[in-house]
Amino acid sequence: MSNNILNNVQKLVASDKTDQALKLLQNNSFFILNFNLTILRNRYFRLKKNINRGTITHDKANIELNRINKSILSLAVENEKPWFYRRAFLRAFIVILLLLVLIIVFKIVSESLNY
Repeated sequence: MSNNILNNVQKLVASDKTDQALKLLQNNSFFILNFNLTILRNRYFRLKKNINRGTITHDKANIELNRINKSILSLAVENEKPWFYRRAFLRAFIVILLLLVLIIVFKIVSESLNY
């Protein structure tokens, strides 16, 4: 994602165009982030339904919308990072590294028990 996309997402959020910001980010995001974007879209559309039904106060709706917008901006910044700095990649790398260490330790322990 280019800086231009990040700037556009920021401008859309700043001008209260959350739906458009979500669409832009979803169309230009790293595939792992799409899961989080889908959840955010769901939160946003549920919020809109609650507002239309009148089942949420204005203050609570504003708080939830601000949380959604903050998450959108966080994901846009996360998507700007090179792939090897992204949290999802780092978590996967750590898990694989830990599995390799466990396999090596298991192999050493099992060999020492055989002697």
